[in-house]
Amino acid sequence: MGPSLSTPGGKSTSGRRLDAFWNPVKISLQHSIPSPQRDLQTVGTVFIDVLFGVVVAKALDLSSTGQRTIAEQLNLLLAIVVTVSAWIGYHNSRNRARYTISFFNLPLFQFIIEIALVYVYWLLVVSSTRISRGTPSVADAPVLTEAILVTCYFALSSCWDLTAWAMRRTSKYSAMRIEDDRPRRRLVTRVFLLIFMTLSVIIGVAQPVGSVSTLLTVVMIIMVVMHRWVQNVVQQPVRLQESLEAEWPERNDRKGPDDV
Repeated sequence: MGPSLSTPGGKSTSGRRLDAFWNPVKISLQHSIPSPQRDLQTVGTVFIDVLFGVVVAKALDLSSTGQRTIAEQLNLLLAIVVTVSAWIGYHNSRNRARYTISFFNLPLFQFIIEIALVYVYWLLVVSSTRISRGTPSVADAPVLTEAILVTCYFALSSCWDLTAWAMRRTSKYSAMRIEDDRPRRRLVTRVFLLIFMTLSVIIGVAQPVGSVSTLLTVVMIIMVVMHRWVQNVVQQPVRLQESLEAEWPERNDRKGPDDV
């Protein structure tokens, strides 16, 4: 193979050809992706709220129709706890994108994850009662299905958090300030994801039935609530500092002898 020809700028002929091909493509991609705009009409949030309402309506319908075993009632309670706690967390979260959804941008990707999450809530609700030939069976609770679905919930939540983190690190999304990032909350979600992954494997191997299966459902309900509680606990120091700064802003402008 002969020596590659180089230009005075140090680039070879092949490098110049690659730049000549890639630069117009890069410019075209930059112009094809619209600049993010603030979503003043909250279209995505309204749509997700409607989907949340559909899931809750289905849960209420199942809770008031037919005879249900204790295991099935706990199944449905788990689905309701996951759905309601997720809705509260969604509206309180600073990671929720407040930009118009367009093809293709990060708010669109986050919106797709939100739809997938609501579908997981729906599956949790409809799988809370096993249907056999149109009649609710007296079978044991599908605890493995529950564990897998809750694991999917935590996995998708982690992806949702990472998408928000990516927006904070992009200058185009100036409203998503890096100062509002809560890495401890992300860490808590990942820890619970690992816990439920481990629990799913254990349940898949052990195949528990009867009262053990019911007890595992109770444990999962407690763990879902614990997830939100731990998130709030690790965020308390930040909230306390913010409340102090808001209540006594003049203290931030004062310097004591040890602050010099």
